[in-house]
Formats: sequence, structure tokens, C-alpha cells
Amino acid sequence: MTETQQGGPSSDGPAPVSRWAAVADAELATLYARIPQVACQGLCGPVDCTDDIGMGPRERQRLRQAGVAMPTREQAKQRAAAQGQGPCPALEEGRCSAYEVRPAICRIYSATEGMACPHGCPVIDSRPLSRAEAFALVDAAAAAGTSRTATSAAAFQHQLDSDVGRVVVHWQTRDQQIRRDRSRHTPPAS
Repeated sequence: MTETQQGGPSSDGPAPVSRWAAVADAELATLYARIPQVACQGLCGPVDCTDDIGMGPRERQRLRQAGVAMPTREQAKQRAAAQGQGPCPALEEGRCSAYEVRPAICRIYSATEGMACPHGCPVIDSRPLSRAEAFALVDAAAAAGTSRTATSAAAFQHQLDSDVGRVVVHWQTRDQQIRRDRSRHTPPAS
């Protein structure tokens, strides 16, 4: 079964992409292009890639279309409380089986300062993102196709620059507050 443009079931071959999905995919492509590439060595394990990840509705739909049924955050948290953290269902033999459509949160892993790959997979031809930049892109990806409809690529790019800039400031402020709080509660060295 596939989905029609209206989202209903159909049994006659691949479904055409809905207008909403096409807009969201274009927005996601623009966002993902801002995330540095990582030279993945295929060494990930269940500790590296878990099933408790946040993502937007289109990112979740794209994974489902690739054959990966991700639990919701709530489902993952309930299972973790009962059985412990679960591995990502897309993880197969150390690699992501849905690598091309993986959500932003997965893309920033190893491409962000302070989130280096434990297996040494390097960022390619770029600098790592700051944590503020990374989380701004994750926030924007979660909203892809949901709250705005860009009339052109240029209009979306302008809106994205504005949104990401605003969220970067939010995360930078948050990180500064956390550092201040930690320094107040850290005992002096003896």
C-alpha cells in the first residue's frame, strides 16, 4: 500500500509526492546542506544510535517510507523505563539503513563541537557546527513543511536565515547560562 497525494491508501504503485511533502523536502534539503558531512566508517552500535530521537513529521514520514518504523519519543521513553534504552531500528551492521533520509538530529551527530564521533569519523572539508547552530538546524528541520510555505527558494532561504539566527541566539544564551550555573556550583580547586 502507498499513500496518495491526500495521504490516503492506494495500491497502484508509488504515490506521487504531495505538495506538502515536496515543500518540506525542499526545506529539509536546504537545512541538511548546512550540516557538514562526516566520513562515516560504519562502526556505530546501539549505544551510539538509540531510538529516542526527536524529529519533525516529514522526517518521520521519510523514515517510514524507507521501511524504518521509529517509535515516538513517548514510546521510546516508556520502553526505556521498562527495558532500557533501545537501539535505533535503522541501525544495521554498524550503519544507518536509511542514511539518505536520516533526520537532522542524526546528521548533526559527529558534525557538532563537543559531539565528536567515538569511532573517529571526521568532519569532511568543513568546520564542525557550534552546538547553537546544530540545535537551531534541528529545530528548523522539525518544523519543515509545517508552519510556513515558502513562495520561492529565495524566500525560504531568507526565512531560514532569520529563523536559524534567532534560534542560534537562543541556544547560545542557554549554553552561557548553563556555564554560569556550573561555575557557581563548582568548588574551588585546592
